[in-house]
Amino acid sequence: MEIHDDLTARITVTTQLAAEDSGAREALEDYRRGRDPWLRGLERAGATHVQHQLLGSHAAPEGIERQAALETVDALVKFMPDAIANVRLLSDAERSQATLELIHIDRPAFLRDNHRKLAIAIGRLAPVWLIALDRACDIYDHLAESPSRAPALHRELSEDTPEGAEVYLLTPAEATMARRYRKAWSDVESLFEDEEEESEGMRLLLAARFGPFDHDLCFDLQDEAESSRGFERPEESGHPHRYCVVVKNLEQVMLDGRPRSDPPLGLGSLIEDPNAPLAEAGFSCERYGDARELERALWDQIEPLPRYELVWKWHTGTGV
Repeated sequence: MEIHDDLTARITVTTQLAAEDSGAREALEDYRRGRDPWLRGLERAGATHVQHQLLGSHAAPEGIERQAALETVDALVKFMPDAIANVRLLSDAERSQATLELIHIDRPAFLRDNHRKLAIAIGRLAPVWLIALDRACDIYDHLAESPSRAPALHRELSEDTPEGAEVYLLTPAEATMARRYRKAWSDVESLFEDEEEESEGMRLLLAARFGPFDHDLCFDLQDEAESSRGFERPEESGHPHRYCVVVKNLEQVMLDGRPRSDPPLGLGSLIEDPNAPLAEAGFSCERYGDARELERALWDQIEPLPRYELVWKWHTGTGV
C-alpha cells in the first residue's frame, strides 16, 4: 500500500500461485468465479480505479494482481478479508506528522485453526532446546573465566571451518562440553525429522510464517518513517521507504526467543556471528528457569503484538 502525502492510498495485492499449493488453487478458482475476497473487500471499502489481472499466461497463471485507490487508510478495516485488527490513522497538522496504528483484536486464522497442534509442538521443543541452551551457557560460563579459550571452542563448534585455518586443541573438559552441546543440538534437530504422525505439529511449526495476518502487509511512504513498532524494512523491496509488518519463521522465533547473551548465541553453532570479535566479548549468558518459561518466550514471539505503529512526516503544504 502506497500512502500519499494527502493520506490517501494506492493499494496493490498480489497472490502468488504455486502449482503445488492447494490454497493457491482455491484462490485462482475463487478469482475466476468472481468470488475473490480481496476484490470484494475493495468493493466494501469504496475503492476506486480498481484493476485486476492474472500474471503469467492464462493456461499457466503465476499470480493474481489487484490494484485500487482508497480515500483513507482507515478503509483497510473494510478492505481486508481478515478484519481482525482495528486500523486508525492519526494526523497532527502542527507537526505535519501521521501515525498509523493497527490494534490487534484477534489471532490470524492460521493460529486459530492450528493452535492446539502448535502448542503440542512447542511443548515438545521447549524442554529439548532448553538443554541445548544450558549446554551453550555452560561453555559461556567457562569462557567468562578463561576468555583466551574462546577461539578454540568457537572454531570447534562452528559450522564451517576455513581450509588451512589454525588448529586448536581442546582440554578434556572442553571436549566434554563440546560433545554435550553437539548432542543436545542434535536432539533439537531430530524433533523435526521424526516421521511419526505425532510430529505433524513439528512439521507445521517448521513451515509456518508467523505474523499478525495470514498475508503480508506493507506500506510505501513518501519519506522515511520516524519510528515504528512491529514493522521492518525489507532489504530488497523495490521501494526506498517500504515498511512491512514483521513476519517470522521458526528460526527467527527461536533467535528472538533466546536468553540474553554476549555475544548472541547461535542456532546450531555456539555464536551467532562467525566473525564476532571474541577478544571483546564478555561471555555472559542468562538461563531460563524451566521449559515452561521458554515456552512462554516462544509464544511471545509467535503471537501478534497488541499494537503496531508507524509514524512519519508528510511534506509541508500538502495538507491532510
